[in-house]
Parts: sequence; C-alpha cells; structure tokens
Amino acid sequence: MFLSICFCVIGFAAGISYAQQIPQRIITLAPHLTEICCALGLTDQIAANTTYSDYPLIMKTRLKIGTMKKLNTYEIVTLKPDLVLADIAMNNAVQIEELLSEGLNVKILSTQTIEEMYQTIANIGRYSNREEEASRLIESLRSRITRILDIIKPEPSAQKIVVLFNTNPVVSADNRSLVTQIISACNGTLLLDGREQLPQSNSALFLLRQNPEIIIEITVKVYENQTANPIYRLYEKIENALEIPAIKNQRRYVIPYAIVTRPGPRIVEGFAVIASSLYPQKKADILAVLERNQ
Repeated sequence: MFLSICFCVIGFAAGISYAQQIPQRIITLAPHLTEICCALGLTDQIAANTTYSDYPLIMKTRLKIGTMKKLNTYEIVTLKPDLVLADIAMNNAVQIEELLSEGLNVKILSTQTIEEMYQTIANIGRYSNREEEASRLIESLRSRITRILDIIKPEPSAQKIVVLFNTNPVVSADNRSLVTQIISACNGTLLLDGREQLPQSNSALFLLRQNPEIIIEITVKVYENQTANPIYRLYEKIENALEIPAIKNQRRYVIPYAIVTRPGPRIVEGFAVIASSLYPQKKADILAVLERNQ
C-alpha cells in the first residue's frame, strides 16, 4: 500500500522530470499546500481544498472535500482534478493510496522540516509551471528569515520556554513540531518533559510546574470569555501560579495557530512573532523586516 507513496516522495527528491503545463483543476489536501499554491499565483486553479483551508480568505469559498485525515475521496475523484497535492505526514495514507489507485495525478509532498518546506515550494512550482515564482518565493522567505535571525543573533539565548496549544485538553509542543523548529532557530530552549510520546495532555501541567521563563500560548480556538479558555483553567490548577516567572514577569505571549504550524509562505510571520516574543527588545527591528516584505 505504501510503495507508491514512497516512490512519489523519493521521486521528487531525486529530481525526476514532470510535465510543465499549468494544471487547471488543483485540489489541495492541506491548508499549507493551499497557501503555497496561492503564493505562486494559482488561486484561480484551486478547485477544492480541505475544511480548514482559510487563507487567503477567498479559499474559504472553495469547495471543501473533508479534513486532512478524513477526505471525501469519492468527491475528489468525481471532480476530475488534473493535480492533487498531498502531504505524507498530514494526510491519511490509505486514502491517498485510494486516490492513486483511481489514476489521479497525486503528488505527495513532505513538509516536516523548514528545509522540506522549501523543497515542497520548488516541487509545486515544477508541477505547475511556476518555477520562477517558486524560486522567487523561496529566495524571499530565506532572505527575510535570515535577516530576523541576524537581528537576534547577538542576544543571550532565551531559556525555559513552554509552548501550549489551547485545545481541550491543553497539549504542549513536542520537539518535532514546526513551532519548536522556529524557537530552536531563534536560539531558544524549550522545556520538554523527557517522554517520547508528545504532546501529552498531562505534560502541559507538568511543564508549567517547572517554572518556565516564557510561555507561548498557541491560539487554536478564540474564546470571547477567557475563563472558558482551557489554558486559563489549567493555570487555576497550579498553586501560586502568579509566581511562575513567565506570569510574574509578564512573559506570556498569545500567537495565532496558523502562522507557526503551517509550513508555507506565512512562516516569516511565525519567525517574527516568535523572535519578538523571545527578544522583545528587538521587536521594532524584527517587525520592520515584515513591513519591507522583500
């Protein structure tokens, strides 16, 4: 079942040549793939995407073919796409195999690291005859991220960071997530609970009791009433929570989910908000990189 999937991933890494025509009916099976396509000028070619593909805003109006892990494969087949973009880690392998068995042109990509994200952008550019646009996008992302890292390079490293997702139950970031990679690149040190299986719902409470110096709260869901926020309720379980260094010194930062979890064009925003949180004294210089947008 996994042979064809493995071949696809190995194939693009090895530089196998693909057709250079512009696909007219693209289906993206993950939000970050949608964002990459739009950044390459393929907005009009996207015929359908997944439930949470919401950026750019026009993507909310596209036909939805399920979530990343639960696709409506029947509908995908009936749409007769000429290109389907999938993510090997985020999509259901059985369903991808089903689409391949139907003869669809499925390209399976890997974006588990920042370098793989760059490769994915290049590959989508090659699949869609947008190679020049892909090269410019990669160069722009690399350049702006490098400028942000150069700004913070002289600063002492940020220590004892905890990243919490305001899911219910609250979970902590593991050492493989995109946000963790961004923090590491920004010379920050994440508190982990030492277990292999992360995130764990009970690790969040454990980590907060280790007196973190910085807490980053990733907003998966927006709560109008903060008392309903699972992270708020988690703090209530900790005796003397106000004495946690991050809370006492007002080093809690709330960051939107998409910019630090989707490996795509908005990753620069993710770098900027993380770097500004870890090194607030450099915030103005960091945000200036975003404003220049070059």
